[in-house]
Amino acid sequence: LYSAMLFSVLVAIFGFSLFRVVKFLDKKSSVIFYLASFTLLFIAFTAIGRVCLGVLGAFTSRYVTYTIPGMIAIYFGILNFKNYPRLRYMFLAGFLLLLFAKETTVSSSNVINWFYEGKKNWVECYLQNRNIEECNRKANFKVYLDDKLIEKKLKFLEENNLSFFKDDE
Repeated sequence: LYSAMLFSVLVAIFGFSLFRVVKFLDKKSSVIFYLASFTLLFIAFTAIGRVCLGVLGAFTSRYVTYTIPGMIAIYFGILNFKNYPRLRYMFLAGFLLLLFAKETTVSSSNVINWFYEGKKNWVECYLQNRNIEECNRKANFKVYLDDKLIEKKLKFLEENNLSFFKDDE
């Protein structure tokens, strides 16, 4: 919900900036337009590319850094309301509240706990029997989409005494 709201705000800022760039050739708006364009294109292509993982695949934290230009575009877009200071402060407060609310939802901690428990159970199972499919089933969790690829990686980790194969010294 919060992500959809932030996306909608970004699209609105994008449209407003595009209008100002085309109509007034405003340099500030062109910067906002480029920041918003990058983020919107990234979101679109990532959503298309990660559709095989389902909805939760798009919320992986490694993608957050690529949305920072969009957050900056929203911030600059709000600051661009210089003729309406009350409206600008109201939008800025709403934007910050939306960012805060998005990061403090209960669902975030549930997802974190789900990943933690799933990975912990999978590793414990794998250390006992070294069977990827069985551990996927027992833990109800897959650490990697392609079992053949993860098998190679796990063999490398075990041969080099890395990660959870590392001996406690």
